Amino acid sequence: MYASQWFLTLFAVNFSFDVLMRIWDVYLLEGEKMIYRVAIAILLKNESELLQKSFEDLMSTVKEMYIVGDVEELISKALGLKITNSVLHILHLEYEDSPDEEVKELLLIQ
Repeated sequence: MYASQWFLTLFAVNFSFDVLMRIWDVYLLEGEKMIYRVAIAILLKNESELLQKSFEDLMSTVKEMYIVGDVEELISKALGLKITNSVLHILHLEYEDSPDEEVKELLLIQ
């Protein structure tokens, strides 16, 4: 729900131009796995704050979240995450093979 805006715009909505260019630079070099890495790195960077919020507050906070601080630290954290193309492929296959159509519909709606 919260990450769809990040993924659809490749972070263009929430982040400053200099941060955006750094994310896109690594995205163009590393490929689609970098989008997931950056999203998870952002969540990890703000983990303590996010864990203290209710679900409703959490959704609004993440939708309005901006990168504050060192973008190179964020990129380093993202590059350190072990998300590979093969992992993404396996998750895709698991999603396609899922017998639960209701879950698929929920994921597509969000």
